[in-house]
Amino acid sequence: MPFDGSYTITASFQDHLNAGGDVAKYAGVDWAMPVGTALYAIESGKMTGQKGDFGELWVNLVSVDGHRQWQYVHLSAYNVNGGINQGGGIGWSGNTGVLTTGPHLHLGLIVDGVRVDPMTLLTPTSTGGSIAIGQYIMLEKDTNVRTGNGTTYPIQTVAKAGSVWFVKGGPRTGNNYEWFDIQACSQTDGTLGLGSGWSALRLIGGTYWAVTIPKPVPPVIDPCQIKLDALRTVYEKKLADKDIECQKKIAEVTGKAKAEVPVLEASASRLKAI
Repeated sequence: MPFDGSYTITASFQDHLNAGGDVAKYAGVDWAMPVGTALYAIESGKMTGQKGDFGELWVNLVSVDGHRQWQYVHLSAYNVNGGINQGGGIGWSGNTGVLTTGPHLHLGLIVDGVRVDPMTLLTPTSTGGSIAIGQYIMLEKDTNVRTGNGTTYPIQTVAKAGSVWFVKGGPRTGNNYEWFDIQACSQTDGTLGLGSGWSALRLIGGTYWAVTIPKPVPPVIDPCQIKLDALRTVYEKKLADKDIECQKKIAEVTGKAKAEVPVLEASASRLKAI
């Protein structure tokens, strides 16, 4: 797998309706995950990182034998280009590009020029493990957050699948569930936010519907890119202002020309008379 732990698949390689309303094959697999999640090389090969047409950062990992191309898309940053061994650090997940719908990893696979389902070559990892105080977790399904550890307590909010929370207390048992006191936090840097309460994270004897994750870390920001974006904004405004100025001049010249039409027509009539 391209990451440690387990994350929810939010889009799989299957037929779906695209933005134009046509049936199309989704070109990979998406996992919802916090920005800054470490990503690893699925196999040994050569990686090249680049910026896509829609502002997304992505890495192309070509296998040693040249038959497979793995595409890691929407990254916050990636490591230096070049050769890499299986398990080596590719970069960090993100939310880059105008087409992204939230923090996630999009993984694509091309085998001998044909795009295929990446899951056919991957072995899913087990959720496993346990949840304890002081850990960060990501929920795998929508979960009620209540004022206390039991289903009789009022619901304060619904913690959405894919959201990140910090474990403040627990576990406690009640109504055949295992309950934890959780607090909402930023998916970007792990900063604790408003919203906390008790959530049932598994049926007793069952498996958790939340996975433990490392504390989210801020994306790596390229200072040169910030400067370029700022300059682009300045020059786009200048171009817009220049365009407005040109339109005004065109309108002025057009107005003068229209005003002279009657005079020219009168002159033409006199010339014909002469």
